Amino acid sequence: MNIKVILLFISINILLFAQSTSNVGDNNILINTGVGRVDYTTYTIYADATADILTDKVLHPEALLILQEQAEEETFRTLYQTLGNIIVNGDYTVYNIIEENAKLREDVMDFVNDARLLGVSYPSRTSVKVLMALDIITNQLMSNFIQNMNTYKPTPIVTYIDAGTDYDGLVIDARGIGFKPSLFPTIYNENGDAIYDIAYIDKKIASTNGYIKYSTNSFLTNQISTNITDKKPYNIVAWSTRGKFASDLVIGNEDASIILSAKKLKEAIRNCKVTVIID
Repeated sequence: MNIKVILLFISINILLFAQSTSNVGDNNILINTGVGRVDYTTYTIYADATADILTDKVLHPEALLILQEQAEEETFRTLYQTLGNIIVNGDYTVYNIIEENAKLREDVMDFVNDARLLGVSYPSRTSVKVLMALDIITNQLMSNFIQNMNTYKPTPIVTYIDAGTDYDGLVIDARGIGFKPSLFPTIYNENGDAIYDIAYIDKKIASTNGYIKYSTNSFLTNQISTNITDKKPYNIVAWSTRGKFASDLVIGNEDASIILSAKKLKEAIRNCKVTVIID
């Protein structure tokens, strides 16, 4: 091919690329942010965003990459906001924990920046949508939160009851009472004594597996029973919620007494073998 033809071909492509990216600027990009959501059954936060540019030109692949970067930046912000709004217990959110702890706040931001990119799609020829996920447990966020929680371990005052059976896990039905899932809900008896609290648990296990498991399966299949609460859980129904965010639970005094009277069950809940069934 003639050298002049080659140079002309290169010049045309450079011109087309410049035209296709010339309008890709912050003032021309529209960001549509999706709502972040938390899947408490897997302790995963999901967020998405779409970046669109106002142009009638055909976009060069490099221009689409710029849009993807803009969408990812917005998705990171949504993940951070969603994480910050997660309820820690009945009275606090993640924001409350990190607002006065600069080191933890920096760690949280670093963890958010390591979120997984699940997918990239193109809703139109001028837009890019990204979906990202942030794993609370595998990213060591849970461990960091646990280490920064203030814990106090009072001795519950209960009447001990021999249930005749030593259970190896606890399942609490919290449906229909307005309960909102949180990272570290406290379970109280009717008298206000804490029966299950972050102060009572093995923190290493909680950091790895979670402080509490959530399920929407009211039947608790064999697989769920084996993976979460072992083979013979003690099944109870929560009476009500407690706390500003309705994220702590209240159970009956008799159930609380049975829980604290059973040696094997006490050890099981210390190892975080507690499942809460949610709506």
